[in-house]
Formats: sequence, structure tokens, C-alpha cells
Amino acid sequence: MIKLVEDKESIIAMTDYCADDPFGCRIMATYRTYGVEQSFAQFWLQRDEKSGKVTAVLGSLDNGLTVCAKGDYNTEEIDSFVRMLAGENGALRPVRKNEVATGLVMRLDRSALIPPVGDIEINPPCEELYTVLENCPGLGFDVPPFEAFYADMRLRTKLSTAISGMLRSDIMPVSCAAVHRAANVGLLTMCATVPEFRGKGCGSSCVRALIGHLREDEELFVFCLPGMCGYYEKMGFRVVGGFVY
Repeated sequence: MIKLVEDKESIIAMTDYCADDPFGCRIMATYRTYGVEQSFAQFWLQRDEKSGKVTAVLGSLDNGLTVCAKGDYNTEEIDSFVRMLAGENGALRPVRKNEVATGLVMRLDRSALIPPVGDIEINPPCEELYTVLENCPGLGFDVPPFEAFYADMRLRTKLSTAISGMLRSDIMPVSCAAVHRAANVGLLTMCATVPEFRGKGCGSSCVRALIGHLREDEELFVFCLPGMCGYYEKMGFRVVGGFVY
């Protein structure tokens, strides 16, 4: 049974279920930013019909869906619900048994951290972060429209549900990274370097600087495509699972 999250009890249940999970972090960082009053940001609980136990949580932001599911859950009900809301766009969710993963879930091994290079500006202007993104082809995702990116990133930064870092060459932005945060888990959602500065440790330095602003007990995850696994391994991330989208 899938029901909308809209009262205190269901919010607590969602928070408890999503704890310590990268998919849950993605959902909870959005909840902490927008709450449950906005039509473009909604959340649902799937419960077992007999026990009432939460078996999955879904979150939606501008029709982008995320599923947090840690154990057995009603996959048919989830898939039907996702198709109803998102059609062929689907949802970001954990890979299932005997399913081919779209990409990898990686977790930071702090013992493997590399030192930063250069001075990293923390929480720079959102428009300058966007300048880096739009000059980085081949990142494996479509750069969002500026207005949507600016409004979302600005609000997350204001509410401390995101932190970003940027490296400049002279005055020009050349590399950036961002982490979305929820309780004791962070999710690296952005790491980009303009082509002419790649291979110099710029992206790693931005990430390393952000890690310095996280609590020591705060786990950091990243969702990446298989071709980027080596890049994140050099930063200190290790594969812990897979996702489909």
C-alpha cells in the first residue's frame, strides 16, 4: 500500500527508514529543503498491508523520482506507481537481484583521501557553479535549465541541505562540486571540471574541501556511471552497490 507523506507520523516513519542510505539521503535532502507542502516535491511510503511496516519510500522533485528500498518490498506496486507518475522516465532506485545495473553506488573511504590542491571557495555564487556545468560536455547527464538549477541550489545552500565548492584559475571558475545533506549522510551530486583543466586534480580538490566541512561520522556516497568508477576510486570512493534509472 502506497500513501502520501503528509502528517507528523508519516514524516517520522520516512525519516527513520531513509536513515544511513544514499537513496534515502537524496529523498530526505529534498524533504529538508521543500517540506511536504509543495506540489512539485512529494513523498510516499509503501507499507506492508499486514504488518504496517514501511517497506519503501519514494520521493519526487519536478517529476524526478527516487526510490529508497532496503529489503523485501512490493516491486510490482512500486513499478506500477512509478510508471503512473513518470512514464518511461522511470525512477532512480537500487538494483535488484539478477538485474543489470545502470550505474554504481560508491561510498567514501576516508582513509584513502587525497590532499586538496589549490584554494577552494565554499558556497560560491550559484551562477558560477552553473558556468562550470554548462562548459563540461560528456558528464553523463543533461545540464538542467539555469532558472531551475539556480532556484534549487540557492535554497538548498541557504538551508544548509547542500554545500558546494569551486576552484578558480585567476578569476575564472574551472571546477566545482556539491554535496546534498541529510542527517548523517551526504550525497555527492555534482563534480565537474572544464576540459582544459582535467587531469590536474581539480575536481578531487573540490570534493576533498567539501569533505572537510562534513562531520567525521557523516558518510558520503556518489551515484556514478561505470565509466566514471576509476575517477571516483582515485578520490577514495569504493563500490558498495548499484542503481538503475
